[in-house]
Amino acid sequence: MDPSVLVSVLQAEARASPASVLAHYLAGATRDASFSTAHNTTRFHQKGKGWLTVLETALAALGQRSWMYEEGRRGVFVLETCWRPDPVPPRTPEERAAFCRGYFDADGGMPQSLADRLYFQFVQKNRQDLQSLRGQLAALDIECGRLHVPSKRVDPDYWRVFVRARSFEDFMLVVGSWHPRKWALISARLGRGQDDAGESPEGDESQGNDRDDQ
Repeated sequence: MDPSVLVSVLQAEARASPASVLAHYLAGATRDASFSTAHNTTRFHQKGKGWLTVLETALAALGQRSWMYEEGRRGVFVLETCWRPDPVPPRTPEERAAFCRGYFDADGGMPQSLADRLYFQFVQKNRQDLQSLRGQLAALDIECGRLHVPSKRVDPDYWRVFVRARSFEDFMLVVGSWHPRKWALISARLGRGQDDAGESPEGDESQGNDRDDQ
C-alpha cells in the first residue's frame, strides 16, 4: 500500500475510535514523548511524519491542538501539544488494547524483514512501568515472558519483555498497530500465516537483540 494512503487509512481508523480509546492510545504513545515543564507541552519525536500524522489526527479528534515541525536537518520531526495523559488506567478491553498499541508503537519492536523470525518486544528503563504493561497484556490474555535485563554489563537498568510465541496472533489481532510501518509489517505477517513462529523455553529471551528503530 502506498505510504500516504496507509496513513490516511490509519487516520480514518483513529477518527472512528471512541474518545476513551484515543486517550489511552495516546497515553501509551507517550513512552516516545518528552514533557516540557517550561512550556507545559508534550513532545513526540520521530524520523518522518507518518506516525506523527496519525497522532495529530487522534489529538484533533479529542479536540486537542497540536503542531508539527522539523528539528534540525536530520529528518527528525516533532509533534508538540498541550495535551497531557490522564493518569486513570485503562479499564475495558478496548482501552487496554489501545494503551498497549500506543506503547508498542512508541517503544515496541518487531523484525523489519519478513524473512526474520517473528518476535514482539518492549523495552524500558522503568521496570515498574514495563511490569504494568505486562499486566495489561495479561488482562487481554496475551502471554509474555519474564522481565529481564539483556546485558547487565552494558546497562543494568535496561529492561525488556517479549510476547510469547503462542500469543503472537492474538497480539497482532487485538493490539495491532497504528504506526504505518508496523501496521504494514503486521498485515503482511497475518497474510502469510505464522507457521515459522517459535519460542525459547525461558519466555522468548533468545528472540531479537535490539529494540526496533522507530
